[in-house]
Amino acid sequence: MLKKLVPNILVASAIIGSSALPCLAKMEADDVCTFPLKVVGASISTALGVPLGATKGGVQGSIKTTKIVAKKAGNEDGTAHLIVGSVVGGPFGAVGGAAYGCVYGVIHGAKTGYAHPFSKESFTYKED
Repeated sequence: MLKKLVPNILVASAIIGSSALPCLAKMEADDVCTFPLKVVGASISTALGVPLGATKGGVQGSIKTTKIVAKKAGNEDGTAHLIVGSVVGGPFGAVGGAAYGCVYGVIHGAKTGYAHPFSKESFTYKED
């Protein structure tokens, strides 16, 4: 069974792989040579963008929901209201912000890592 399956998989992968050749034909010579570097740069910056985005998004989300709950409680700048807001709304904002930050970290890491591989922009998290 395995002897029949392996050649079929090889033929299928050759057909699928050759379908990408027209895309490479439109690239310039410099793009073809730097394509592996760009892919590695994008994957590394994406891998780093996820925890950076989760951290920054979680903190921002926690701060926003703390202020929203404190404002609904009566006083956005009151110490007691901010404490209640951080206990009640902070965790929800941290989880939601971390999820948003993960998604944004993947998108930002892939875009900047491919456009500018191994640059400072690809390894930092900033809003567009």
